[in-house]
Amino acid sequence: MGARYSFVSLVGNLGLDIGTNATPNYRDIAFKVNFGNSRAGSFSLFGIGGSSDIEFLNDEIDENDLFAAPDEDSSADSQFGVLGLRHNFVLDNNTYWRTVIAASNSGNVFYQDRYVNQNTPEEYTFQISSFDNNTNRYSISSYLNRKFSAKLTGRAGILVEREVFNIESILRDNTPDLDGDGIPDPFVVYDFEEGATTVQPFAQVQYRFQPKWTLNVGLHGQYLDLNDNVALEPRLALNWNFLPRHTLSIGYGLHQQTQPIPILLLKEEVTDGVFEETNRDLKFTRSNHFVLGYDVKLGNAWRGKLETYYQAIDRVPVESFPSSFSVLNIGADFGFPDDVFGLVNEGTGYNTGVEMTLEKFYSNGYYGLLTASIFDSKYEGSDGVERNTVFNNGYVFNILGGKEFKIGKDKRNAITFDTKFTTAGGRYYTPVDLQASQSLGREVFLEKKHLACSMTITSVGM
Repeated sequence: MGARYSFVSLVGNLGLDIGTNATPNYRDIAFKVNFGNSRAGSFSLFGIGGSSDIEFLNDEIDENDLFAAPDEDSSADSQFGVLGLRHNFVLDNNTYWRTVIAASNSGNVFYQDRYVNQNTPEEYTFQISSFDNNTNRYSISSYLNRKFSAKLTGRAGILVEREVFNIESILRDNTPDLDGDGIPDPFVVYDFEEGATTVQPFAQVQYRFQPKWTLNVGLHGQYLDLNDNVALEPRLALNWNFLPRHTLSIGYGLHQQTQPIPILLLKEEVTDGVFEETNRDLKFTRSNHFVLGYDVKLGNAWRGKLETYYQAIDRVPVESFPSSFSVLNIGADFGFPDDVFGLVNEGTGYNTGVEMTLEKFYSNGYYGLLTASIFDSKYEGSDGVERNTVFNNGYVFNILGGKEFKIGKDKRNAITFDTKFTTAGGRYYTPVDLQASQSLGREVFLEKKHLACSMTITSVGM
């Protein structure tokens, strides 16, 4: 069993810039219980749970804060939990059958309060937006693995997931005040409880046709019952051990992803009082992945890896008229957009980069891991203009490590110290057209100007 608690407040005490004065708090716990072997196979019970929260308060921000506004308070809370049972059954010396049954829950709550007549005797606040997303997921994964010979191994199975979404989103930003109380009336963007089932069969084989060459071939399928989308995804990888401890690999895979459920079920008012889910029939976003890698074992406990990749993305939902919107940018903020209707799968994008890893496996009482990623992430909306995605940080650098000290008379107990350091590049943003925003009474962006923020995100933990 293990548990953790937030140590991010140390960053603020050190005076390091993380782009905001708000401090995230988090905590989690995990466990695993093995029940041993029996004639029915081996069983193990596992679970993990956690929560986090952060507040952006108007009276605590400075002029460089990227996430808070001087006339708003906002808060975000999230939690998750997973409980599962794993069963492993050995049929013979060359065949085993593994099944995992799991249930999970995740939830996100976000709200924004706005100040009116700020710093005057007539000051008051009202909630301009709230978002409550709760998801229950039930899954069963089962596959059969068989070694046919020293050269050939195969695996086939299926994953079935049932997700039940309970989502409520209320907006008061730029809505009319029909009841005359001085506060914009609430507009219900989402309010539904609906389920969706995804079925994912797969099969793969590994063939060592020479001592130095290994071929992996697979086929993955997806079916989403919400809109009857179907996808088939081939995968291929070839490894070459050209020298002892040295391996080159090349791979290709077709990957497809379902659209966010709040986007699929977003309702548009097509006529007075008549609402339709105009995004429900969106297809999967498709991505062709190409990877070239080099792996080297540096002694018995060390490993180095260098990998370069390219992902060509298409069938991305964008608006049917020329705009910069793309689903590829969803996930950078809390909640989902509430004004994107009648989307079409005509957007594109790409990710390319290099990843480097140096790993010290646990031995002699300590371990370590250093990773560095340099990448570029671009997209095109329906206006055909190439832009940086909101996730295009440019680089991410991680260092983590731990040391175990044996204690007690027989050295059967231990105290472990772990630490982690992460830094990443800045976040791109689109500046606001102040004059147009004041004229229209809503936020208007200068979409032709796409600026980079010099913020560096840094976290330290122990």
